[in-house]
Amino acid sequence: MTYSYSEKKKKSRSSVRDADFLHIGGMTAAREAAFLSRAAIDRLISADDFADAARILREAGYPDFSGMALSEIEAELNKKRADEFYGLARISGVLPVLDIFRAKYDYDNVKVLVKAMQANTDGGELLSACGRVPPEVLTNVFISGDRRDLPGKLADAISRGVAVLSKTRNPGLSDTEIDRLYFEELCALASAVGTPRIAGYVAAQIDAANIKTFIRSAITNRPPEFLENSLLPSGSVPQEAISAASGADGLISACGRTDILTPRVAEAIRAAFISGRTGELERLLDSAPYGAISPAKLTAFGADRLVLYLARFQYELSAVLLILGGKLAGLSPEELASRLREFDI
Repeated sequence: MTYSYSEKKKKSRSSVRDADFLHIGGMTAAREAAFLSRAAIDRLISADDFADAARILREAGYPDFSGMALSEIEAELNKKRADEFYGLARISGVLPVLDIFRAKYDYDNVKVLVKAMQANTDGGELLSACGRVPPEVLTNVFISGDRRDLPGKLADAISRGVAVLSKTRNPGLSDTEIDRLYFEELCALASAVGTPRIAGYVAAQIDAANIKTFIRSAITNRPPEFLENSLLPSGSVPQEAISAASGADGLISACGRTDILTPRVAEAIRAAFISGRTGELERLLDSAPYGAISPAKLTAFGADRLVLYLARFQYELSAVLLILGGKLAGLSPEELASRLREFDI
């Protein structure tokens, strides 16, 4: 797998047209036919044990996971993700959309390397090959200090992540600063593609992250300045409105009539404030961005359709990992179902 960001820049355009995706519509439609159906996922959840779940997945075309530890399963699924991204990256016109998904892994890798540098350890085994920049290239950037060819905000993420961790010795604060730059680039990538649904998909991710931050800050009694410094800009709910909110009803009011505030999310916000437990709320919030892009299933091709395809692909891999991990841990089907993100597949 080779990498040249300068070559990528020559091929990318500032915006895309639906016609750019005519040539891959049939290909992604064929691949979507192989996705696990809702019924198949329910079968996995209800499987008698790990071996039974591994058998169901093997019959659906997955590798034979029987006998694997969770770390080995995760490695296999990450390889499947990396192979899919790499194959799509070679198709003309796809990069502006694909980068909306690949960028996350670049910033996750920066987090790993920043903390490894601080601890004077080698974090190489924790790096993902699913980003735009191969792990070995990013590692060499940390060693050489030459960050000129890095895409997006990655150079700033390295500098600011290192600076925050060196000053505070707090990995959480360093991660927050890196996440802020990730979402800044994610907004820029969505804007470059130029469709309202994709912009909404990214904004919903920011809204979900901000609601989680607000709830956690309230439950742990963090000072107001912590919340103000942790909220992300560019969501559909202004960060100032969230920062000024008080309690569950204040947060719900701040979110107004946005797509992310479904009746179930509002109910889960109130429940989290009462119980101090956020699991159900976080599950619903993690599912919310799918709702922003799901109307694209009514279209035959286009940038939105490719984003939906990639969102479904990502959902399936995360669901498989969660279910197999739960089976290894001996969780009941009911407990597994309660942890799985919702997605109208």
